[in-house]
Amino acid sequence: MATAKETIKQWLRTKKKPTQAQFWAWLESYWHKDEQIPVSQIQGLDGLLGDSVSVEAFNALVERVQTLEDAPRTGVQNAASITLVANEAQRYTLPKNAVLFGIEVQGTAAVKFGSTESEVGNLGSLTSDSVGIVQFGLSTINKVWIEADTDVTVVPIIYVK
Repeated sequence: MATAKETIKQWLRTKKKPTQAQFWAWLESYWHKDEQIPVSQIQGLDGLLGDSVSVEAFNALVERVQTLEDAPRTGVQNAASITLVANEAQRYTLPKNAVLFGIEVQGTAAVKFGSTESEVGNLGSLTSDSVGIVQFGLSTINKVWIEADTDVTVVPIIYVK
């Protein structure tokens, strides 16, 4: 049990000699370096840690990321998402050694795809009310222009050779 600081100060004044019980009470009032401080004893820490992940979950994520980083980058995969602004065509250039397999539309929008900015729509279109995918097979184009009638996110699906 903690002893108030003012009480301990009185015991340790000049020319005072604390008793064994007072000395032990003073030692029991503080955390020793060799003791672990319980999380419940640190004011406000529960609130700070409330939205964090467990050590086990974090370590599992790190291991998964390292596994993915070591894996060869071939096959069908999602490219980085693209946020489209309504009625503004945006160009997506495929990475080297990749062909376009499809594009996933994430949200409600009418989306058009084209081989040039002036021909948006010549490769196809998709009206999506939640999530939709337009497939291009394994198109050999190296870039595609994308335009939507509303702000929406799209994710190119590519095949890396």
